[in-house]
Amino acid sequence: MQDFIEVELNKKVLKQLGYEIQEKICEHIKHGNLEYNFIYKDEKEVTSIDIPATYEYEGKKYKITSIGKEVFSDFRLLESVIIPEGVKKIGEKAFSFRTFGFYSKLKKVFIPNSVAKIEERAFENSAIEDIILPNGLKKISSGLFSGCKDLKSVVIPESVTKIENEAFDDCYSLTDIAIPKNVKNIEECAFWHCYSLENIAIPNGLKIIKFCTFQGCASLKNVIIPDSVTKIEHEAFSGCCSLKDIKLSKNLKEIDNWAFNECIELEKLVIPKSVRKIGMGFIADCKNIKSIVIPNTVKEIGENLFCDCKSLENVQLPNNLKIIEKT
Repeated sequence: MQDFIEVELNKKVLKQLGYEIQEKICEHIKHGNLEYNFIYKDEKEVTSIDIPATYEYEGKKYKITSIGKEVFSDFRLLESVIIPEGVKKIGEKAFSFRTFGFYSKLKKVFIPNSVAKIEERAFENSAIEDIILPNGLKKISSGLFSGCKDLKSVVIPESVTKIENEAFDDCYSLTDIAIPKNVKNIEECAFWHCYSLENIAIPNGLKIIKFCTFQGCASLKNVIIPDSVTKIEHEAFSGCCSLKDIKLSKNLKEIDNWAFNECIELEKLVIPKSVRKIGMGFIADCKNIKSIVIPNTVKEIGENLFCDCKSLENVQLPNNLKIIEKT
């Protein structure tokens, strides 16, 4: 009995499966022409692909165990792909799309639970609307859904412990996402400009809310920061212009520069007694903030702290403040 040869699905394998790939110039823009990939089978244009788990070619048997780098990138008319059980990895930019003002049509991708790794920007700029990620996945890779403007729903398995930088940036339609309790690390700009995001439950166990993690989440109204968090980095919630209520961690030690800049609906903020340092402009341009209480534990405050806080009526500053620069 002949054993199967394990292969990665690439453009060569697609041809072995009977597909023909053509690159065409189909758009003309100011700075040049745009070239896209089109796929055919039996001389018919293909908009949907069901990838086989195994296949035969020239007398040999093959088993597909991974999806190659950029194999389906820039396929202009491809709408759906079914990945078979047995595939373990999806490669970098496998389904990505270069926008330049034009958009992918890829709305549906089925991913089996055998997939344990999805590499960077695999679905970047695609038109996916909802997706269920496989059980066993350990991380959401960098830029995985970056620019997926139609993405409304993502199911993240409990096995995920890390969400990398820019994973969901510019996902304009994403309204709600459940982050598993086992996630201990959310990297920079992970949810940057998720304009429609209304609810986010930050998992207990996270220690740092990093640079620009939720910047520009314009629909976010309420945030509870768990007591595991000890630091909020630069611009973490900057531009969250609907944010009205935020509960800070009881173990928070440091709030970096511009952390809540332009949170224009925020009316009050109570800083916990654990905080030692507050960066410059951390509530700058919070036009509706009326009250802020900064405890005696705070030793250092940066400049421009109350810049353009036009409604501010009540400020309680620490008695033993040692450093306070231009406010």
